[in-house]
Amino acid sequence: MTILTLDDLVARADERVLRVRGGQVAIRGVCSLTPGHDNAIAFAAPGVARETVASSNAAAIVTTAEQSDWTDKPVVVCEQPRETFAAMVSAFERPAVAAGVAPQASVADSAHIAASAAIMPGTVVESEAVIGDDSIVNANAVVGAGVVIGDRCRVGRGAVLAPGTWVGNDVPIGPNTVLGARGFGLVENDAGWERVPQLGGVSIGNMVEIGAGATIDRGTVDDTVIHDDVRIDNQVHIGHNVEIGPRTVIAGCAGIAGSVKIGADCKLGGGVSVSDHVQIDDKVWLTAGTQVPDDITTAGVYSTVLKAMPVRAWWRCVAGLRRLPELERRLRRLENRP
Repeated sequence: MTILTLDDLVARADERVLRVRGGQVAIRGVCSLTPGHDNAIAFAAPGVARETVASSNAAAIVTTAEQSDWTDKPVVVCEQPRETFAAMVSAFERPAVAAGVAPQASVADSAHIAASAAIMPGTVVESEAVIGDDSIVNANAVVGAGVVIGDRCRVGRGAVLAPGTWVGNDVPIGPNTVLGARGFGLVENDAGWERVPQLGGVSIGNMVEIGAGATIDRGTVDDTVIHDDVRIDNQVHIGHNVEIGPRTVIAGCAGIAGSVKIGADCKLGGGVSVSDHVQIDDKVWLTAGTQVPDDITTAGVYSTVLKAMPVRAWWRCVAGLRRLPELERRLRRLENRP
């Protein structure tokens, strides 16, 4: 179990912290503000009632300056408690792991593994692969030939990084995620479907987060590119030759077809579907379930999905949609009358 002092945790978010009280208290984990635990740290969001803060059993509380006077417990005072708390408690998300290669791992002689990296049992590391300082490759993952993994990365159990994949620094990759699989490239001819060779790779920037069960296909010729600080949720599919700009966030079950270009600072809600070759400008927000068949060239919030309604009401809507062409023809006739 990881045990740290409050001062140890504050060091992870030092620039966000205004002051600390009781920095030597031992912290073993995290908890909710209520009821709280006497060996864990919680945060109090702005607007939480005085009584809630005062009655918390947490060992320490991350809070605002005003709320810090409502408790005699150790506190971390800051302007944004939620964000500061998240930066501080990352230590508990990444427990210490002994460096070295497990005897049950299969590692090619030509692989280059940093002395501080950890390779867990059942892992396969193929020829000429590179694994950087303080990175961890968890059980049963596969790191393909020539793959490069930077420093402080975490490769989840059962993940597969195919040849041609390059990963920057500080990248967590979820369990069973596949990077660099063959893209869905097909050409139809008289004999049926012919597969188009997928000869590119996948380039993942620094501080990218990739959830469990995500798939990012390699490019056809050029690489599929995920720029710095992109956050990708579980079960997201990203097709070949896609490029995603910095700081974009993609929620679970989104599907992005091949050759899509997405700008910086975008937000894609769960289940968003983007058609192939579409370009999306910076700072576009697509709400959950939105379908994007065409380019979006102006920043803003976009949505296309109707809310759930009683089935009979939906049937009436469908019936009305079927009548639209006829209604349009009738309207045009009325407009053309002398």
